[in-house]
Amino acid sequence: MTAQELARFIDHTLLKADATAQEVKELCTQAVANGFYAVCVNGCHVPLARHLLEESDIKVATTVGFPLGAMHTDVRLYRKARSRDGESSSDHPSRRDWGPFQDPRI
Repeated sequence: MTAQELARFIDHTLLKADATAQEVKELCTQAVANGFYAVCVNGCHVPLARHLLEESDIKVATTVGFPLGAMHTDVRLYRKARSRDGESSSDHPSRRDWGPFQDPRI
């Protein structure tokens, strides 16, 4: 497998709480330059990432309940619905004591 082929499996990620718009721009620029599959950003940066990548085939992903997943299921579902502003996928961390499939709505 070549480096270019491998890059299509990589989600380039920036999930720190204090990420700036400039850092998101840099993330997207790097994703385009390297041909990554997606960028993963916090929900507040999804519209910016989607705008920056609209001319590319790179996906935008986000997380709901990151990093702990310790929130009520209804809140997580609400946040997932609200984060659908252009992201292609979303990840849902689960609390360790709940197991991976505790609530089928997620």
